Amino acid sequence: MAFTPYRSKGPWVVWPSWERRFCGVTILRQLRLGREWTPNMRHEESDSQQAVIGWFAYSHKVLGVKEHLLFACPNGGRRSAREASRLKREGVRAGVPDLILLVPKGKFHGLVLEMKSTVGVVRPSQKEFMADVGALGYLAVVAYNTEQAIAAITNYLRQ
Repeated sequence: MAFTPYRSKGPWVVWPSWERRFCGVTILRQLRLGREWTPNMRHEESDSQQAVIGWFAYSHKVLGVKEHLLFACPNGGRRSAREASRLKREGVRAGVPDLILLVPKGKFHGLVLEMKSTVGVVRPSQKEFMADVGALGYLAVVAYNTEQAIAAITNYLRQ
């Protein structure tokens, strides 16, 4: 079920009260781009990443790789100040990509994969991290949907 907001007098988008709490930057970007917003777009990046992990769990044997060699680094998300401070002391760093594949292939030591939604933007800390690991011999890729991520992993493993 898609929800299309209506416009009041002026440029502001009016949302029903039950929907207002989801009115974030991603939704507004979607509306500016002329796309219809659906509730699952709030977790588009997460849904894509889950689909990639599910695909890899199913096809890792065909690709000749152990399943646990592709893993997620859950650096994002909302946390309390206390939890964020604890995680920072444990070594959580800004800019670390979402998925890491620790399989050396060709001239690369591994693959780091940053998942983004269709309207996502790579932050400067992510660009810096990806440039640094690229200089160390890792392949760094940004994928904006499930298909791009699967293609990146497949192409990397078949080189």
